[in-house]
Amino acid sequence: MDLLSLGKDPINPDQPTGSDVSYEIEFDELEAEIRKLYLPSSLSEEAEIDWKKIGDLSASILAEQSKDLRAASYFAVSQIHTNQIEG
Repeated sequence: MDLLSLGKDPINPDQPTGSDVSYEIEFDELEAEIRKLYLPSSLSEEAEIDWKKIGDLSASILAEQSKDLRAASYFAVSQIHTNQIEG
């Protein structure tokens, strides 16, 4: 994956930044994984955060649907956790 192209390459010529993904299924999946950050671990055994999934979903959104700032932020944090990229 070329990190620079995720932010630089337009989604399409007519809408370079893409569309609003707030109500898209893929973004809902991403937000569901992020919400685990706010769950006390004692309430859910499933509260383990899948940073790879967050990175994959974020990258897909940034490359194919939208240059959404939330997705970009989630992607950056996922890279810190999965690839030890320093913040």
